[in-house]
Amino acid sequence: MCGQAREQNRAGGPHPVERNVVVSATNREIVEEIYAAANRGDLEAIAAKMHPDVVLHQAPSLPYGGDHMGVEATMACLVEMFTQHWEVGALTVRNIAVDGNMVISAVDLTATARPTGKQVEMPFRECFTLRDGLVVDLQPFYYDTAAIAAAFAA
Repeated sequence: MCGQAREQNRAGGPHPVERNVVVSATNREIVEEIYAAANRGDLEAIAAKMHPDVVLHQAPSLPYGGDHMGVEATMACLVEMFTQHWEVGALTVRNIAVDGNMVISAVDLTATARPTGKQVEMPFRECFTLRDGLVVDLQPFYYDTAAIAAAFAA
């Protein structure tokens, strides 16, 4: 699961798991809406679900790896991923587990690496931490980053 010690906001403070969180939409619905927006390519709808202090943690070995802090940097990373690196065929949500403000999703990914035309199909997991009905921390866990690197290799 996403380690609480790794969850930090821009100021470096922790985002603890909060129980009995009340928001207008459930945390599950918020994450479901993000995936629906991703599948239709609606980046504005995704941005609307991000907290101003959001941090997106991408595996450092990926072309877009690193910690992307704030809505602007997070969305710039997603735009780069979807316009320069990947043509996403489908994100198929298999399961969503919720514990307070933490949401873990099990997703199947089908995507084509734009530079090479090589296709990747794999499961991955994403860990979302929400605050006030918005994503404040997001960390994807790819099943096989070596397969992703191979898809980009000429």
